[in-house]
This record gives sequence, C-alpha cells and structure tokens, in this order.
Amino acid sequence: MLWLCIHFHGLSLEIFQPASTAVPDAALAIVERHRICAANASALALGVRPDMSANAALALSDALTLRDREPAHEAATLAGLADWASSFSSQVSVSPPDRILLEIGASLRLFGGTTALLQAAEADISVRGHHVRHGIGPTPLSAELLARALPCSAAAPPLWATADDPEAFRRALHAVPIQFLDAPGKQQIAMQRMGLSRVGELFSLPAAALGKRFGKEFTLYLARLCGERPDPRPLHRPREHFARRIHFLEPLASTAMLLFPMQRLLGEMGRFLDRRQLYCQRLEWRLGMTRGAGQTLPISCSLQQNRIDALLGLTRLALEKLRLGGPVDSLELACIESAALEAREGQLFGDGQDSDPEAERLLLDRLRLRLGSDRVHGLYVRDSHLPEQAWGTVQEPSAPSFSAAPLQRPCWLLEEPLALEEQGGRPRWNGAIELLSGPERIDTAWWSSPQRRDYFIARHEDGALLWVFQERASKRWFAQGLFG
Repeated sequence: MLWLCIHFHGLSLEIFQPASTAVPDAALAIVERHRICAANASALALGVRPDMSANAALALSDALTLRDREPAHEAATLAGLADWASSFSSQVSVSPPDRILLEIGASLRLFGGTTALLQAAEADISVRGHHVRHGIGPTPLSAELLARALPCSAAAPPLWATADDPEAFRRALHAVPIQFLDAPGKQQIAMQRMGLSRVGELFSLPAAALGKRFGKEFTLYLARLCGERPDPRPLHRPREHFARRIHFLEPLASTAMLLFPMQRLLGEMGRFLDRRQLYCQRLEWRLGMTRGAGQTLPISCSLQQNRIDALLGLTRLALEKLRLGGPVDSLELACIESAALEAREGQLFGDGQDSDPEAERLLLDRLRLRLGSDRVHGLYVRDSHLPEQAWGTVQEPSAPSFSAAPLQRPCWLLEEPLALEEQGGRPRWNGAIELLSGPERIDTAWWSSPQRRDYFIARHEDGALLWVFQERASKRWFAQGLFG
C-alpha cells in the first residue's frame, strides 16, 4: 500500500482568510486559551509568535486582527476537503485536526503515476486557497511523519516512491530527527538525554528496553510506523449534501463584494455535485451578519447541469433585490435540492439549428427572479373541447404535449369569448371583419350544457387575424382569440 498525507498546516488561519482581495495582507493571529496558537506571515513580521499572550500580541500593533480558534469550523472544513479527496482515492481517512490520509497505490495507474497525481491534487488545493505539505509512505503514520519532516511535492516527489525502492524509504525514515515523532515532550527530552537524535537509532534498540523506558504505547507506535503492526484507519464517508461556509476577515458591506466568494463557493459545489453525478435544483445563500439576524437568499434552478456561470448569473439577479441588514461576516452556500444527472444525447455535428432547452430553462429562471415566481406560469392542456376551458396555468412552465394532430389555433386566447356586433349577418368589432376560412365545428357538452359552435379565421379591416365563432342556436357572433 502507498499512503499520501496532506497536511493542512495553516487550516486554523485559512478558514478566516479573506475570500475577496480587499485585504490580502492583513495581519491575523489565532487565539486559543488567551494565547497565540497560529499567525500568518504579516503577523509574524510584526513580531507575533506562537504561545505569546493575546494582550502582548495586541501591544505590538494596532493593525493586528485576533480571532478565537474555531475547532468546529476547522472540522467541517476538513470534512469538506476529505470529500474532495475522494476523487483521488476510494480510501480516505481524516486525521484531526488538520490532516487527510489517502491510499493512492490503487490510483497511480489511473492518474499516470505519483507525480501526475500530486500535480492534480496541488492544482485543486491551490484553487481552494490552502497551503499544504505532502508526505508519502507505505503506512499511514510514516506518511504523516514525512509530511512534517520531509515534505514532498509534484516538483520534488520522493525518489523511493517513484522508483519503488523500499530500501531507500527505510533510509529516509531512519534519518528523520526524533523531534518530529508523535511523542510527548517528556519522552522527547528523555530520548535526547540518552543521546538519541534520529528515528533509526530507536529502531536499533531492543523493543523490550524501549517499552520499559517509554511504555508499551510508544513501542506500538514505532511498530505501526514501520509496518510491523497493522494500523487500520476509519474511512471517511462523503457527505450526501453540499454545505460550505466561509468567514471573512473583514466584514463586507455591499452585495458587489459578495460576488467573488460566491463564485468560489459555486465552483466547489459544482465539483462536489459532478463527482456524484448530480445537479442542483435549489440552492440557498445564508449571510451571517455582525449585528442582528442573518439573511437567506433562496434560488431555484431548472438547469439540468451544473453551469457555474449560469448559477452565478442567477445569483447576481437575486442580489439586485437584496438589501443587506448590516455588514456580512460569513457566507454559506447549501444545496437544498438535487437530482441525478441523466444521460443526454447530442448532435454529432452542431449546426445551431435546434433550440437549446438549457437556454430556455435559464430564461425562465431569470424571469422568476426578475418578476417573481408567482408571475411566471406555464400552460397545460385540459380534457375539454371548448377553447376557453381547454387550457390552464401551472406554476412550473413546461412544454405541453398534444396527443391529437395540431390544429390552427391563435397564440392569444381570451379568457371568455367576447360578444361581437352584427351587420348584415356579418360580425363587426370596431370595424369590418372578413371571414377567410371555416367553418370548424365544435359540438360538445351535450350531457350538461350543450355547446354547438362554428369557428372561422377572420381578418379585421386593420389587418389583424381573429378567431371567431357563431353559436348555431342563437346565431350570435363571438371573438375567441387573436393570431400573432
């Protein structure tokens, strides 16, 4: 087996890094139990150091921003990264608080080798805004140890892994300084007092003597490190639904500033859904405010694919109507509803002749956001021969299907027939009307309220085409609709 450890060593900082480029160099430090536990490069340049008290750090500069550590947010972010890592391996394990382990031995052929796999992983991680260290080893513990002591990258992959040389790995492991081991401080001091400085020196000592001095747990740790004992890891189960939140280092005061982080979150959601062969039907933006309750921005989407540009366009339209209740300090994107992608057929030679159903769906989504969902309707066919009763409106527009052969009907039907004047046995409506074709007889509802009509296509004197009918019983004329 071959394990890859991805160590997100700056995770506690990176969950607070600005998602926009408004303050890219802001000095930031993370506080845990009133002491500094992490600081970015700008804060380190001010003199901030880990284990410094929060008050001492603030005394160095007014430009320093302190944030309390958020273990729950870090764990959620790490779980999301483990979901992403599932695209590289079927065996992914989370190693809190900031590491992910992947068994990549079975994936090397798919990606074309260790270097190609690392390149693909590094490209995705860079887009997500994280800084990592990679370690590769035949056991999970050795991969974690090498990620700290001898990190590798696509530009400098471990030679023992690319050459499949176990002896070279053993030499590299034995050369690791002992301070990189997962051992308590007291044990580290005891090893130094014994004159031990390298991991290989520990392996040269009898296991019984090591167990007497450092305990059975430490000898088991060394046995798992070199593969002499099994080291089973719980496998990560990818989440079924996408939800991702980011915190802003500085609150955002306008909707325009939200677009950049929204685009980033939409990209993550699209990759999440693509891996599961799903597409988003309804998403929800959740805006956390520095003061007062947050705001939600729901968006329905009828596109049957994850087009990030289209989703971002719909989000822009929704933002035009949004009035922020205050500065926004966090942003969350959740996919509320999703559906399975269906196999779709395309033309071998695209000639642009056929209509694009995705473009039609996108237009409907835009109209809903512009006008409101209650003002956009579709049509459906009722089981009635009378034109005014043969159709109705539905909330979700879709193309109606007709079982019978299509007849010549106007696009605009009146809700109720309009009575017309009559002169010399011919209908009139604000001018003369000339009958062009007909009649088409409709004789229905004999079981309740009989309707017997003769329909004609007529031309008004101003050139408009009308659809009119004459009741056979009363001989009265009515207008039913207008042609485009």
